[in-house]
Amino acid sequence: PQARPQWRQDLPRGRGVQSDGKAAGLVRRNVVLSFFLMNQVISNTAWAATFQVGAALLASRVFGGNVGSYGLILGAYGAGNILSNIVIGNLTITRPALLLSSARLVQGAGIFVIALSGSLPLAMVGSFIVAIGGP
Repeated sequence: PQARPQWRQDLPRGRGVQSDGKAAGLVRRNVVLSFFLMNQVISNTAWAATFQVGAALLASRVFGGNVGSYGLILGAYGAGNILSNIVIGNLTITRPALLLSSARLVQGAGIFVIALSGSLPLAMVGSFIVAIGGP
């Protein structure tokens, strides 16, 4: 069996491009993290485009709102993002693949809530949930 990496000890020390290159090398050597990194690149690109346009259309056409409705949806996303960064940032992650997979499930649940939302408050809840598990 392959030994588990000591994440904190393997993290590159230094500044700028040199430490970024070392970090990329560590990710490249780990099959699971490489898969999730490529998955993130593809899905986050698609998510960024569809969420920004989709949330604006949802706010204006479905809810009959204005820029304020759009701002509330984005604000809920921002609140969820800040909360998740504070919580996850204070955890010791021993099983990154489980955490990344769980995050995708939470993100999917949030997208599902947004898709089924018939009201602005429910769309805000979905947006908050997406941010907890997403980009």
